[in-house]
Amino acid sequence: MTNRFILLVALLLNGVLTTAQIVETSQPLIILPSPKGNYLVISPMKPNKQDLFLLKNTAYFQIERTEVSTKALEKARTKGSRIGIDTVGRNATHELFTGQTRLRASRPKTIAELRQLVGDPFLERLRKATSTDSDAALLTYLGAHPNPTDYSWLAASIELQQVLGNVYLDQTAKSGLVYYYRVFQVDAAGSPLPWSESFTVAGAENQSLKALKVRGSSVSGHDSLVTMTWKLPLSQFKPALPAQTPTTFDVEDPVFRKSMTVHLTTAQSVRGTVQVYEGNTWKAGPTLYPTANETGDTLLFTWQKPCVPEELVRACLIPQDLVYNPGSPSDTLTAVAVTNQHLIYIYAVKAQDTTDAIRLSWPRLPTKAYYTGIELMRDNGTDSTFVQLARLSAQDSVYVDYNVRPGVNYTYQIRPLFIPLQGLEQPVAAEAAGSCTKFSKPLPVADLQVGNEGRHIRLSWTGTGGPSLYGYYVYRGTSQTNLSLVSGVVRNATTYLDTADVLSGRTTYFYSVMTANLTQDTSQLAPPVSIRPLRPIHTTYPKLVEVSLINKAAWLNWSDVRQQDNVLTSFVLQRRDRPAGIFQTLSPAALTQPSFVDSTLQAGQTVWYRVAALTAFGDTTQFSDPVELSLTQPAPEPVRTFYVRNISEGIEVSWPSLHVEQRERYGIYRREATQDEFMRIGEVAQPNTLFVDRQVQTGTKYVYSVSAIEAGNRESQRVNAQALTRE
Repeated sequence: MTNRFILLVALLLNGVLTTAQIVETSQPLIILPSPKGNYLVISPMKPNKQDLFLLKNTAYFQIERTEVSTKALEKARTKGSRIGIDTVGRNATHELFTGQTRLRASRPKTIAELRQLVGDPFLERLRKATSTDSDAALLTYLGAHPNPTDYSWLAASIELQQVLGNVYLDQTAKSGLVYYYRVFQVDAAGSPLPWSESFTVAGAENQSLKALKVRGSSVSGHDSLVTMTWKLPLSQFKPALPAQTPTTFDVEDPVFRKSMTVHLTTAQSVRGTVQVYEGNTWKAGPTLYPTANETGDTLLFTWQKPCVPEELVRACLIPQDLVYNPGSPSDTLTAVAVTNQHLIYIYAVKAQDTTDAIRLSWPRLPTKAYYTGIELMRDNGTDSTFVQLARLSAQDSVYVDYNVRPGVNYTYQIRPLFIPLQGLEQPVAAEAAGSCTKFSKPLPVADLQVGNEGRHIRLSWTGTGGPSLYGYYVYRGTSQTNLSLVSGVVRNATTYLDTADVLSGRTTYFYSVMTANLTQDTSQLAPPVSIRPLRPIHTTYPKLVEVSLINKAAWLNWSDVRQQDNVLTSFVLQRRDRPAGIFQTLSPAALTQPSFVDSTLQAGQTVWYRVAALTAFGDTTQFSDPVELSLTQPAPEPVRTFYVRNISEGIEVSWPSLHVEQRERYGIYRREATQDEFMRIGEVAQPNTLFVDRQVQTGTKYVYSVSAIEAGNRESQRVNAQALTRE
């Protein structure tokens, strides 16, 4: 792995380091980042004979460390420096290792060195594991036993690896920075030889450890002790993925930083630290080493805490790897130093018949932390099938059950609830039986609504509900004070559709609803609501319209059908102006008389009329058959006076200037004196009064006539003629 990084950096530095310059090191260097610093595994933690021989011939290890940053890499690339270790141990990476840190690692040889390295608590554990009772005996044992397997339960501890000289802890590394380490083996003569090298990111979190989910398994309590167990299935441990060679050396790239980081997350190296909630804070507890369950598929962490009677203990477990990287906290377990023999149960419960309900009461439980609530169960009144009715607080002592039916015997069970997982429970629930026979008078319904649904009437309301409800009765009448029952009991619904055939569109109906309970006691009627059904009203209509044209106005009249049916109150008259046109109402207000004068007609117009009656509810009856009326238009007023005379350009025809309504132009006609028929020779638009005939022959006698032309090419008769010889 280390040579791969060396070659990668060399390629980055513009090829200044060739593969011939890369020196193979003796040992692989594994670096484990942790909250305490970077642990450098200089020698295998499970050494073989060759490893032990190499260590025996080592006076100490010289460690060189440098921070790898983008700035340092750019500087090294610019100056063409090399990275790696040369054959005589000289620093060949002049620029990259500028300002390097030099450390020295060796196996401790005195108690003082051991104490400085791992501290007195671990030394005490080390003495117990080696069964030594003096410092000299401990040092002798350490010198004769370089293999970790000789140290019982401490074999998996990283501190033992430090004591044996296999692991060195760099506590000065700063979290988040990328470091490159080189290790040199220095023999007794002081000669350094390349040993190992590698990269890491200080303080990098162990993400695979954080993915593990530790769950609470069980708790138990005694008068002076609580025990908690957490479990971690082995199936959660995933094999480490093979290292992927990055394509770029970018110390800021998260993917590249991850590729440089090594963590140990195995079932053999994981342990857990207990976190205990005391007062208002979490405090660190002991470190637990797991054991396998009977089937060998789950790790179990068990913790015991001495307690005073009824002491409440809350704790969680945080998994750790070999070098103290933390994982995700488990769920919190709660236990109490108490057993079933010392619990106070609910032994008696009383059921009392009360209005609309059954009232349950029992002695209040003492205020103890291990009570979490009270479970209340009830059968369905017909068999012994119990379901949970309510979950109450531990300090409740009364419950009123309103969801009951009259005359039905119910059986209730009640028991306290305790902290989960501890196994505390009341073996037999307290029972009581009761029934409800007292019910209050039903309340009227609220928000009564009525509306048309097609030709039927839909009622809806807000019901009173409650277990004593029997149903609702619907009343109908033609006045608010004259209502009769029109429905059977309406149950399990708050709506009713009145589909009675007797309903008439002529009548307004009033509706109300009454509530009834199971004892047949009824409420007051709700305030009535009114509505008229949307049903057709069968009546007569004006069948014939008579029309006369008087002074250019249409005088219309029809039979007064209101005398035949008093539901008819007025009339509506409509007219259309084209054969296929749409009828339009002539008067915006309803007509109160069976006649009408239409004075908006125009000469020459043809119209059609029809009439219908209106009911008191605003409905319109059938219309009469249309009747046609045409207003003739008088012939255009003719030109009675005009003049002709010779002028130099021809013969001039002129007439007086008169304003005649609708006149638009004049038609000029001519014939020779020897001819019988006139020909139109021109037109003159109003208001011109002159026309010159230039197509004339000298000596010929011509006869002229003039007509008036109105809009629509309506032309008047020619009532006069004038003759003239062209000179």
